[in-house]
Amino acid sequence: MARLGWSWVARMLLGCLVWGGLTGVAAAPLPAADGSRLLRQGEEHCQFSEWDQAQLALKQALAAGGLSPTQRARAYFHLGLVAEARGDQAEAEVRYAQAKAADPGWRPDPGEFPPDAVARFDRAAAGGQAGPAATGPVRLP
Repeated sequence: MARLGWSWVARMLLGCLVWGGLTGVAAAPLPAADGSRLLRQGEEHCQFSEWDQAQLALKQALAAGGLSPTQRARAYFHLGLVAEARGDQAEAEVRYAQAKAADPGWRPDPGEFPPDAVARFDRAAAGGQAGPAATGPVRLP
């Protein structure tokens, strides 16, 4: 059997692309972003204090949908940590309240998160003031 040259392969590929375009046959759409995967990425970015990347991944996770109530609560809580790290306590309180609304039974684990952030979450979730922001950046253990 003869070997096929690259030019032949290129012509065939181009022909398939043109034929598909003319007949309306399109490639399968790319799958929607997986909310759970994006949530994990956002949480990992938080662990490394990569706040911009964390915020982007967490917002995309929420927009992608398909998250359980607990996953939505975790996403909002981590967005609260991002806001605290940036010194925006008002935004953090909003995010903590959204976390509580997403899953009223969920609470961040004090062994996993900074105790002062957990205490501010508790106060914000109860409808009170979350208290002063921690001095310096939020660090996760």
